[in-house]
Amino acid sequence: AFFKEADANGNGLLSLQELAGALSKLCDAAGVDLELSRKEMLELARWVDVSGEGQVNYLEFISSFMPEGLTSSTFHADVMESICTTIWANKAALLRGCLCFDSSHSGKISREELGEALLALSSAAGDASSALLTEEQVMILLDHTKFNSQTGLVRYRRFLDSFQIFDNAPTAPGPSG
Repeated sequence: AFFKEADANGNGLLSLQELAGALSKLCDAAGVDLELSRKEMLELARWVDVSGEGQVNYLEFISSFMPEGLTSSTFHADVMESICTTIWANKAALLRGCLCFDSSHSGKISREELGEALLALSSAAGDASSALLTEEQVMILLDHTKFNSQTGLVRYRRFLDSFQIFDNAPTAPGPSG
């Protein structure tokens, strides 16, 4: 909820100014005085911006405020595995959702349309506690999806077909004989 509220322009990314301002408001609301100037808050935001792009995506944000003892790579793997499994298990429903947005039958939809299809899948699950994908997970997925740089569209069948389930658990040795 903090990330979404801090994202003033709703683009799924936090500018350094958005993050610094939101952190300041959070500290003020909690009655915590970090005694940091605006410049120092922006420096903190730059530290969170691991990619150095001048904006913070959800994974950078989460990684920067990760509880001690939980490794970043384990957390990322768990989040991505959950997202991929959900997409794979609901491929047919997502395809129907994408087709609804593709009125010209081009096989392509925009970032916004893909996001709406993913959120519609979650809202079909019922109440928020049983949502298949959270809004944050949808943002992560959209941030990691390659949209055509000229058209801003993605081929949704290719997108859906990219989700495969592989069993990478070690297999038990067979009987020696």
